[in-house]
Amino acid sequence: MLEFEFKTKRLWVRPLEPTDYEACMRTRGRSQLSKAEMEGGSLAVSLSDRAEFGRMTDYRLDQMLEDRSYRFGVFVARTGEFIGEVMLFDVLRGNRQMASIGAIVHTAYRRQGYASEALRGLIRFGFRRLHLHRIEGQARPENAMSIHMCKSIGFQEEGTSAGRFKEGGRWFDALILAMVRGRKR
Repeated sequence: MLEFEFKTKRLWVRPLEPTDYEACMRTRGRSQLSKAEMEGGSLAVSLSDRAEFGRMTDYRLDQMLEDRSYRFGVFVARTGEFIGEVMLFDVLRGNRQMASIGAIVHTAYRRQGYASEALRGLIRFGFRRLHLHRIEGQARPENAMSIHMCKSIGFQEEGTSAGRFKEGGRWFDALILAMVRGRKR
């Protein structure tokens, strides 16, 4: 069976468990989340109810077992602090063998290299353990920080996809960045 966790130099990246509820709520209290992040329900810190959090962890594990998406909590290995989430989602198999990638590092932990470190580990997980051929990143064209981070870890800019995702009730374009297994970065 596939092991759903990995470690990097400073991080432990693994599926969230119901017992992570308190750690997620502590991080939520220290973070400046957008309204979309707080109300979207897709991030662990957007769930303030313990039972709902437990259902979310069960659902995410089911999604992994079904090879649909892989969502992980990111923890500082030395302290055990929950600092964010990384994910491979929209997994396509057959003649595609690809997924989209995403990350959020909460406010107090930004600008310390945690997002790029966690994403590098997730890319290795995607290529080596899941045998993906292609991983795509998507960023709003005005999000220079995300675009720079994606490029710095080896993603190549491919172009803009109109109306790619919906956030806060509005549709937004996305800059598509990609990495293909075995191609020089």
